[in-house]
Amino acid sequence: MKYPRNGQYPEQIFSFCKDILFVEQLKKSGFKHTFLIIFVDDPLFYSGNGDGIYGYFRQKKKLSGSVQKPTGRKDETIQLSGCYEVQWIPVSGDLKYTLIEASSGQQVNEGDRE
Repeated sequence: MKYPRNGQYPEQIFSFCKDILFVEQLKKSGFKHTFLIIFVDDPLFYSGNGDGIYGYFRQKKKLSGSVQKPTGRKDETIQLSGCYEVQWIPVSGDLKYTLIEASSGQQVNEGDRE
């Protein structure tokens, strides 16, 4: 579970991508179901400019394959196996969450869970 509180939007978004990679690795190591849940209460995580890495979390751009660190030396790249579409679900006010299941690469909405 992630709940970023201090801005650094491109770095935090890249960190979210690394967390998705981690749950993919858990799935590959034998876990039946692996999830990542992210809560945010800052609209800059889910709205605004959709260029670069922002598009995955602001514009529902498909997140898959190679993802490069967006700041600094840009010397870190991760490789995702799945394909994900981040959908933000409102909680209250600016607070939203997304729940990603690595096993299927699909978004899980509350109404879809049994």
